[in-house]
Amino acid sequence: MSGKYIAAALLLFFMLAPVPRAFGQGACSVVYLDKKQVPMAELGCYGVPVTVKTGPVKLPGICLTGVRSGTRAAANKLQTGDVVMKINGLAVPTPKALNDIMINLKNSIVNIDYGRLKNGKFQMHRQEFLQVASHANAYASRPVTDLENFMYTLVDADRKKKGLKGLKRSSGLAKMARSHADDMAKRNYTGHVTPEGRGTVERYKISGLKMEGGITENCAYPFAQPNPLDMVRSGEEQLMGSEDHRANIMHPDIVTAGIGIAYRRDGGLMIVQVFSSAPIP
Repeated sequence: MSGKYIAAALLLFFMLAPVPRAFGQGACSVVYLDKKQVPMAELGCYGVPVTVKTGPVKLPGICLTGVRSGTRAAANKLQTGDVVMKINGLAVPTPKALNDIMINLKNSIVNIDYGRLKNGKFQMHRQEFLQVASHANAYASRPVTDLENFMYTLVDADRKKKGLKGLKRSSGLAKMARSHADDMAKRNYTGHVTPEGRGTVERYKISGLKMEGGITENCAYPFAQPNPLDMVRSGEEQLMGSEDHRANIMHPDIVTAGIGIAYRRDGGLMIVQVFSSAPIP
């Protein structure tokens, strides 16, 4: 049988056949399509879009880059490096697609088909569980102003550990940061660019602030925890653990900061930090 027909048969099998507990797909490779990790709150993990190549066959999936303990992903034995291919038979080409599917499966049986690369073979597995609707409002037990104040404290503490000065709080930058955090939470997206394509600088200009000095922005998306302050601490730890984000926090030239936080529907947080080298009021 030619490679063309083998590829077609493999693809048809993947699309139509029920996935057994585990089976070898043969030699394969996983190609990353993006380096940016995206949180998938409904599972409690981070991931990036990938293409799984098995010979001439190419299939979309999400490679898990981090699995948080105590989440649905961890409870169902998903691990860092696993590639989620389908949920209830639906392809998941992006983290957002995965999250949207999970949101629509509240109070339903969920089947997750995922692959795990082992000894050069891509072995498929299936996990089944009941997706129960979460009660996100139960987490929102503290006003966001308390959380924002705590984040200012954490940022200053991290800077002072390296002999850097604390930052002056800017109400203008805080308004900009809070607006972006609220928008991400309301429209369920992440990142520095809005669905309309507005990046940090454009949002800064729209906010009415005078353009002086340089500005940088950090975003973090900690998963839901019973104590909101623990989520804030987790967000700062995530940022300090990333070279680029840590550089923004620890830059010796910045003098002002604005922080905005919003609760997500799943109880987690959208955290936005904006820094400037100018004394923005």
